[in-house]
Amino acid sequence: MSQQILHYALSLSNWRAHEFTVSLSIPSHHTDTLTLSLPSWIPGSYMVRDFAKNIITLSARCETSNALLEIEKCDKQTWVVNSKGKACVIDYVVHANDLSIRSAYINDQYGFINGTSAFLQVLECENAACHLDVSLPDSDEHVANWQTYTSMPVRDINDTQKSWHFHCADYSEFIDHPIYIGIADTHQFDVDNVTFTLLFSGNNNIDYARIARDLAPICQHHLNLFGKPYPIENYLFMTLLADNGFGGLEHNYSTALLYPRFDLPMVGESDNKTDSYITFLSLCSHEFFHTWHVKRIKPSVMVTPNLASETYTNQLWIYEGFTSFYDDLTLARTGVIKPHKYLDILAQNISRLLQNNGRKKQSAAQSSFDAWTKFYKQD
Repeated sequence: MSQQILHYALSLSNWRAHEFTVSLSIPSHHTDTLTLSLPSWIPGSYMVRDFAKNIITLSARCETSNALLEIEKCDKQTWVVNSKGKACVIDYVVHANDLSIRSAYINDQYGFINGTSAFLQVLECENAACHLDVSLPDSDEHVANWQTYTSMPVRDINDTQKSWHFHCADYSEFIDHPIYIGIADTHQFDVDNVTFTLLFSGNNNIDYARIARDLAPICQHHLNLFGKPYPIENYLFMTLLADNGFGGLEHNYSTALLYPRFDLPMVGESDNKTDSYITFLSLCSHEFFHTWHVKRIKPSVMVTPNLASETYTNQLWIYEGFTSFYDDLTLARTGVIKPHKYLDILAQNISRLLQNNGRKKQSAAQSSFDAWTKFYKQD
C-alpha cells in the first residue's frame, strides 16, 4: 500500500496585502470527517503564539465536483471538515506581517514563511508525506526575478514557469524547513565535506567572503566537537536583514536569522571586527550548535511535542544554556576573537546575571518550567 501524500500549493499572488494563499489537497480516506489544526507555537521558541489567528478565510470543497463542504470550527486552531471520505481541497488565506523568524512575513521585497504559521496539519493523515508546490503569478513583473530558497528536499524546479516543488516524509519534517521567496544574495563554502550556504535578503554590498572565512572555523569546531557521522551534508544560514531586529531559530538543516544590515562588514572595509559583527558570528555559532544540542539531543517530551499547547520541561536551560556557553567560547577557541575579547564578553554575561534578582527566586530547573510565561512574556 502506497503512502498517502498531502499536496500543499503556496501562492504569493496577494503580497501587496501581506497575504499568501494555500490550497491543501487531501486524498480519499477512511473517515467521514477530517480534523485540521495549526500549531500554536514553534519548536525553539517557547511561547504560545496562536498562529491560527492569522488565518483570514478557510473553506473546503470536494476535489471532483468543487461542491463546498461543511466546516465546524472547534477551537482557536482546530477545524473539522465533513468530507464523507472523499478527496477534498482546503483553501485558506493567511495574513503575513510578522517581521521575525518565528512566523511569516511578506512585503514588496520578499516572503518568509515558517511552516508552523502556514501549513495545516491533517490529524487523520499524520503519517502522510507532504509535498509543497510554490508558485509566483506570471503577470506580476515585480516578482519576476524572485526565487525560492529552503533546505527542504527538492522534487523539481521550473525557473521558466516560476514554480518550485519540494517533498518531506511527514508533517513534522515539513514544518522544520523555513522558506524564503524573493531576491537574495547567496555564498557557499565547504567545511569537511559539508556545504554551507549563506543567504541574505536583498542585494547588498556585504562582504560575504569574509563572513564565510570567519564562520568556517566555527563550523569546523562544532563538527569536530560532536564528531562523525555528521547529521548534515548541506546547511543553510538564512538571514533576514532589517534596519533593526535580532533573532535566531534553529532547524534540522538550516537556521533563520534576523539581523541589522548595517552591523555586518561591507566590501572594502577594514578587517577589524566590531562588537556587532562579533555578535552576529556568535549568533550563527549558537544556532549551528543547536543542530545537535536541541534538534537531535533533547528532552523526551520534545521529541514529539504537543504543538497545540505548552510542553513543559525542567531541562530547557541545559540545552539553551550550554549552547549559549559554547557560542562565544567557540569564537575564542578558533581564534576568531582574541582571548581578552572573550573575557570581556564573559564579564558582560556575568554582570547581567548578577543584576538579575530572579536567580535568587528560582532554580534553573524552575525557570525552565516557567519559561513559557516568566521568560518569554516578561512584563
